[in-house]
Amino acid sequence: MGQRIIASNAATWWTDESGVTHICESAAPLSNELLIWTLCDREVETGRDFIPTRHDQVSCRKCAAADGILKRRAQASPHDPTVL
Repeated sequence: MGQRIIASNAATWWTDESGVTHICESAAPLSNELLIWTLCDREVETGRDFIPTRHDQVSCRKCAAADGILKRRAQASPHDPTVL
């Protein structure tokens, strides 16, 4: 699996052709090509993601739920069995 690339501390988002806004992740595989996908597992074309402003909102329920789980895991104790 590729190495995670963090270009900045800001998360990137993507709005699909239906107007649904998703949260993105990215990684660089061995060829150093940047791959971008959403938390709900949709592939994002390079250069189509954006850094959200305070006026933007995630409208994908799957991405929002996954983001909540990831945030709870990051804040939880590593030995807390109640966190998913």
